Amino acid sequence: MSESALERPHLAIVSDDLSLTHFLTEGLVYEGFWTSAIGSGLQFLEVLRLRSFEGVILDAGLGDIAVQEVIRRMRGTSDRAAAEAPRSDMPALVIAGIPGEIALADVLAAGGQGLLEPPLELEDVSAAMSRLLAQAGI
Repeated sequence: MSESALERPHLAIVSDDLSLTHFLTEGLVYEGFWTSAIGSGLQFLEVLRLRSFEGVILDAGLGDIAVQEVIRRMRGTSDRAAAEAPRSDMPALVIAGIPGEIALADVLAAGGQGLLEPPLELEDVSAAMSRLLAQAGI
């Protein structure tokens, strides 16, 4: 990315895995993004009430709520979403900790735009998110 530091897209990193969170939050800054780490799916949904992001990277293995449900609530398509809950169409990229942890079809059906599985390289995450942001016109 060639933008100045002030023009960097801001990504939410949603994971309860400290190693993954550290890898993404530290590494993606060097790839041209601002990052904010959020430790649970439910906490992320609450943060969305206060602020917006250009994109979100979600850990498929969230312990508190299924990643598909986080995406559906974020999109406002869940039957469990509160009526006043904010809705977002920001790009959502899911990262699986193990191959086959979640199917791409399930991510897409929930409203996500992509899935990455191990082995995971920072350049792959950056390229995938950059592509999704470009498709969204960001």
